[in-house]
Amino acid sequence: MKVINSYIFEPGDKLYYVNQEASVFSIELTEEILGISDDRNPSLIGDEGYVFKPFEPVRTYDDYGRLYLWKKESRWVGRGMGAGFETRYINEVSNIFVEEKSAFNYAEILKKYNKKKEFFRSYSKIEIKHAKSERLLNSLSFSSYSLIEVLKLKNLYKEEGTPIKVVVLDKEGKEYDYLKIQKELEKFI
Repeated sequence: MKVINSYIFEPGDKLYYVNQEASVFSIELTEEILGISDDRNPSLIGDEGYVFKPFEPVRTYDDYGRLYLWKKESRWVGRGMGAGFETRYINEVSNIFVEEKSAFNYAEILKKYNKKKEFFRSYSKIEIKHAKSERLLNSLSFSSYSLIEVLKLKNLYKEEGTPIKVVVLDKEGKEYDYLKIQKELEKFI
């Protein structure tokens, strides 16, 4: 069973926003942000442009404590004299938190994820070559899925008795020994 928390925020309440670089920012809610000012037009929050739907409860999305907010989409509808401005609110999971501790915990997770993503972007592919003739036997893109495939292929070539050499290529084509890269991968496991 999962408990779903729901909040109704007021001006002066504090929330914590985590951006894509894993920096945490404190946000003090105002009438403008909440959309309860005279114009009833909520202000955008964060780089992603989240908004509060006026007078609507907000619930938490997951165990991290991220809030389920909205993105505001406005457009003209109709033609001529019957034209009007329509506003829709689309639910979206935000990187905004009620508790500061939850925001910093999520920021740490996001930092690790960003480092892992950057690591996988720094290499382009994995090549499996014959150890003696240097003939290319197989080539895979460098991704977490490919690492499982490399294990399968290593076992297959071992069963066949084929001596192999596994190398990883970076974006410039420079070769690195797979065992060296594998040690770096252990940081992310």
